[in-house]
Amino acid sequence: MFMEGTVEEFECAWNDMLEMFNLHGHKWVTDIYAKRSRWAKAYLRGHFFAGMKSTQRCESMNAYLNRFLKTCLKLFEFVKHFDRALSRIRHNEAKAEFETHHSSAVLTTKLYALEKYAGTVFTRQSFLKFRDEMKNAELFSLDRSMKCTCMMFESIGFPCPHMIVVMKIEHLEEIPETCIMKRWSKLAKETVEVHHDNESQGDATNIIRYGALSSMCSRMSYFASQSEKAFKEARCEIQILTCQMEELCKTLAEKSEREDLKATKHHVRDPIIVKTKGNPGNLKDKFKKPRHCGKCKKVGHIVRKCPEFVNTHNALINIEDSIEDMGDVPSLLNHNMEGGSRHETNEFSQNTTLGTFQNGPETSLNDSWLELHPPNYFTSQVRVIE
Repeated sequence: MFMEGTVEEFECAWNDMLEMFNLHGHKWVTDIYAKRSRWAKAYLRGHFFAGMKSTQRCESMNAYLNRFLKTCLKLFEFVKHFDRALSRIRHNEAKAEFETHHSSAVLTTKLYALEKYAGTVFTRQSFLKFRDEMKNAELFSLDRSMKCTCMMFESIGFPCPHMIVVMKIEHLEEIPETCIMKRWSKLAKETVEVHHDNESQGDATNIIRYGALSSMCSRMSYFASQSEKAFKEARCEIQILTCQMEELCKTLAEKSEREDLKATKHHVRDPIIVKTKGNPGNLKDKFKKPRHCGKCKKVGHIVRKCPEFVNTHNALINIEDSIEDMGDVPSLLNHNMEGGSRHETNEFSQNTTLGTFQNGPETSLNDSWLELHPPNYFTSQVRVIE
């Protein structure tokens, strides 16, 4: 799989393997061989993959995120930790870019001029990889062709040790432009172009534009700050350009508002109600028995709203009102009673509460009181409760 060599060398090595392990006609081996152009390094040479394997990018990202994320995290905790991981990545990238633009590389090889030029062209991490190839250049013999058969430059983007030997023999002080891949140079971010069909884009596109312009203006600001004349000229041009961009932004905003007014209104309606998925619920709930009244055993009401209970309650209230109306009876009885006892009076009141007036008390009542309250008065006002 990782064999260094040409396609012919790979085919010979594959046939030798089949002969050694007697794998002719094996289904799995035959299927893998049919896909050799997707995994064999001999077939992938010359295609730029930035030095990454098939799953290296996702695996490295997963390994990095596993340091911050756990399976037991809640949703809001997951978002918080994920943002912290992204912030760490952005911080490391900004730190590496600062070191690339504002620091000088330490020269350690004998090819002083070539290494110094590489330090001014490549980023910091790219320069370290290129310097490792420079140290290995002494182990290879001379080859006067800048296009190497190992195709390391086409695959990874760095000149191979064979090319560096040629530069050394030719006493080159600068790396040829054809041997510098822009992807690994300091100019990789300075010409970022974003093409879109329409003008209205989201916040992500605006952030990309802002970052590209900030990177370009940062270099311009550095050179403009070196002298008074350059500073004044740059400041004047920036003010003029700022006014132009402000007018352009207002024009685009007004145009967008007019287009929004012309656009047809789309009414957002409620979604169509569909049957919910999942457990249909307990079937017993669909066939609940109707509630019965605890007093009359009828359906449709409860005890507190039962008509019979309400009538009985009203009857009790009428009895209490009647007794209150008869509040003067005890005093009259005590006044007209001859030799009567308090016990007889209590018996009279008790019989009256029960709803029956049994022939009245033994003593005679005042005639005037009897005229106001005839004997049938009590039976008409009091209902007997069975």
